[in-house]
Formats: sequence, C-alpha cells, structure tokens
Amino acid sequence: MEQTEKLFQVQLFNAGKIAVPLKQQDGSKINPQPNFLVIENIFDYITTMFPNAQGELEETECQNSYMKLVYREILPNENNKSMEVREVLCDNVGNISIPEDFVGIFKNHQRMIDNAQVINTFLPMFNFRGYLKGFKLEYDPTKSTEYINLLEEIKNPKVIVVNTLEENVEQEVPNLIEN
Repeated sequence: MEQTEKLFQVQLFNAGKIAVPLKQQDGSKINPQPNFLVIENIFDYITTMFPNAQGELEETECQNSYMKLVYREILPNENNKSMEVREVLCDNVGNISIPEDFVGIFKNHQRMIDNAQVINTFLPMFNFRGYLKGFKLEYDPTKSTEYINLLEEIKNPKVIVVNTLEENVEQEVPNLIEN
C-alpha cells in the first residue's frame, strides 16, 4: 500500500472522539452497510436508568455522548477526480448515555481492543428503526489493530536502501505526520 493510500485509510477513522469500526454482517440486505459508529463528543454527567448485566433497569452514573452510524469508503483517483474519503450517514444516533464505567474504554483503539468483549455487550443494546431495523452493532477489533499498525507505519517510516553504483546508501523516509 502506498503512503497516500495509508493516509486515506487513517482518515476513515476520523472522529471528534473515536470511530468504532464495525463488523460486516453476513446476509444483511442493508447496502451500504454501516462500518463505523462515530462518537463525536462525550459530555455532561447524568444519572439515568440503564440495563445492568441481568437486563434489569437500574440508576446508573453516565455521560452523554453524541454518536452517528456511518458508512465510509475511499474513492479512488478516477474520472479526473482525486482520491477522497466519502461518508454516508446511515443514522444520526444522537445523544446516548454511556455508563461512566464504559467511557474510558472509548479513549483509544488499544483500550477498545483490550475491552472488545465489553464493547460487544454494550453495542447490541442499540435498536434501530426504518431500513436499519434488525441491524446489530458488533465491534471489529481487527480493524482497530490494522489502524494502530497503519499509524505506526506512517509515524515511523521504514528505512529505504538505495543502491548506487558505488555503495549502498541508507536514507530515511520523511515523516508525513507530525507527532
């Protein structure tokens, strides 16, 4: 994958807070199928009724969040247009309460990977209407791992060996993202 494509792959994960990559659902007739739950903001503390592990509602310390469900893709260079990321809004989920214990999980992709089971207990609680009715959210930790690896490749480019007639000369690839 060339450097420009890597930068566009990273852009798929852009969000105010974090973009949670979703697994594709085999057999789903939804097209395009949402591939990210984007958390734009987490704010305010509230106490609200939230289901516990047994499914019973209980008062829970939460924070509000603003979320949207989207399909994102990279459009290639073609038809005299440059490469770009396209986003299709599937559902403006809006303000959702997240239990205070879960908020830290959504801090970065490594924390999400470490807590994949917890996330996949939380996400199926979302219910949708309209064309998304029956669609169940499931976090895809392999996409988070790919994202972390892409960031690492971009931040720490590999050394390229340039063969000249006289000798091998090592040159560092310039860093395209500032740390």
